[in-house]
Amino acid sequence: MAESHLVNGLPLGAGDSMLIVQPEMNYDYSKRDYLLPDGCKDISDALKLEALKANENREPLRTNEEIRQVFRKFFPAIAAGTVEIVSLARIVGRGCLLVVRSHDPKVSAMEACRFERGERLNALIAELHGEYFCIMLWQPSPEEFIRIAFLGPQKAVLDSGTHQAVVTLNPIWFHHFGIDERKRRIDQLSEMTILVSELTGWKISLAEEETD
Repeated sequence: MAESHLVNGLPLGAGDSMLIVQPEMNYDYSKRDYLLPDGCKDISDALKLEALKANENREPLRTNEEIRQVFRKFFPAIAAGTVEIVSLARIVGRGCLLVVRSHDPKVSAMEACRFERGERLNALIAELHGEYFCIMLWQPSPEEFIRIAFLGPQKAVLDSGTHQAVVTLNPIWFHHFGIDERKRRIDQLSEMTILVSELTGWKISLAEEETD
């Protein structure tokens, strides 16, 4: 299975079908080289505060169509209609999940939506007002979509009869992180369950695998 291709993000799924990009923070609080800002009890609070300060004078984009317009501006294949944004879900002010597919067998939708870290990526994130984004390849069934979304340090158990899924976290994978970083990554997964639920209509919940 190919590894995830991402920039400062959490590897949730298969790289050939999924891309996650997050704004970079100015300080690496996890190294504890910096004092936590006043009022912040842990790294997670510090990162949230920094994100708020970076965007305090900017209103989040209001509609899904505004998000689509931003991606048409930065990705020629989307602007030309070769690659279609099939659907998208958002947590306004935090992030969005876009589902794409190609109408040309010679064009990879995921390759058309990938570019390296740099000024162009920073400009895109600025246009999104600091929201992180995740791009996933369209799948013919919600079950396959959910499985791909949660590949990696977790596994998804699906019940097609009730349209429910339980995503179980692997404690061994999270064990080498500190408490604050672990919390931040679990928060990211929680947001991902909200976005995937909205797109698929499935009820998705998180659980932690018990260890002896």
